[in-house]
Amino acid sequence: MTFNMRDLLSRRLPIVFIMLLAYSTIGYSQSCPVVKKVLINACGSGFEEGFNEYVLFNTGPTGLNIDSLQICFPNGGCYCNTSCGSQTFVSNPTYINDLNSAAGCSPPLFVDALSNNPLPPNALLVVFTGNPPTYTYNFSANCGQGPIYVLFANNTTDGTGRFVNSKNCSSSRYRTITFYFNSACLDTITWDRCNVLNVDGEVLLIDSNGSIIYGNTDGCTVLPFDQAIILRAYKSETGYVLKWIVSDSIKEITEQRVLVQRINTPKVHQEIIVPPTIAEYNISADYLPAAVHIEITKADGRKLSSNYVYLPLYPAQNMVVSISPFPQILFSREEFVRLEIISSDGKIIYYGGPMDIPTANSILKSTFMKLHDGLYILRINGSIVVRIPKL
Repeated sequence: MTFNMRDLLSRRLPIVFIMLLAYSTIGYSQSCPVVKKVLINACGSGFEEGFNEYVLFNTGPTGLNIDSLQICFPNGGCYCNTSCGSQTFVSNPTYINDLNSAAGCSPPLFVDALSNNPLPPNALLVVFTGNPPTYTYNFSANCGQGPIYVLFANNTTDGTGRFVNSKNCSSSRYRTITFYFNSACLDTITWDRCNVLNVDGEVLLIDSNGSIIYGNTDGCTVLPFDQAIILRAYKSETGYVLKWIVSDSIKEITEQRVLVQRINTPKVHQEIIVPPTIAEYNISADYLPAAVHIEITKADGRKLSSNYVYLPLYPAQNMVVSISPFPQILFSREEFVRLEIISSDGKIIYYGGPMDIPTANSILKSTFMKLHDGLYILRINGSIVVRIPKL
């Protein structure tokens, strides 16, 4: 279910939420900045987690003065430039150059936030949790969306993660991050550590209504920020729960369809019409294994599709794999996997492992990006078979 949190808060009603994975309360006005993404499990060395996590948000229709920004992390306290002592926001031109070199965009994608303060309306700001980060992310999929402003929490010594995402299902399992943008705007996001995957690249993705999906979205390669529809799947007692986020730029949706394609019987499929106000659907195990995606129809008649997600037979398998634009393991109960990629004529293109999930995702991406169009078979740990058309 998608809630318009700003409308609810503006009515000053008492609100209680119980959600499967995470929730966000956004207030107090539609003129506020909006948090878009929180990288809660960074890439790079585990001992440097606290330097490499980041948050991404839009500065909103009125822009943002960094002097009014305060971010309070679940671990490590609050950072601001007014009343947080030595825990301030700073610049790092060297790392910004590293980001621009890795992205290879023209014009350069990233610019320093402090030297451009106050930030303009509807701009993107990335705030890293340490200075300097020790892992250089590749944002090349976002060329053309700049400038993206960059800011750094002045944490130079503590490599402990700001989000402390080791798996925990006890009473202390919940984590909250709070953003104070100014005296009239704040955003509080809470998530459940019982659901973490312990895989580098785990993120919270949030839309402007407060809807959140949680999972390994990019691995350690950053996907486009403006991807129209992002679909993820989570296990349930009877199959899977699908959750998706539609980009804020897509307005006046007239219809949404959940399209389920049976893997073993390609001519058998299911199309479910979902109201435009809903962003969640339960898939029964009767239709597994299957590849699913979301298709929306805009008021002007145009149709847009999400990524495809492969749903293995449940509960025999313990893995969720996205199959577009290239295969990525979104969820795995196995810490290490073996990969086998086979062409339609039986030729083994790649075989390797065991390897951790980030390494597997990196190999899958680099291998499939080099392949010609055609049909390929992906085996993971010898038991999951995914037929992937590369178009």
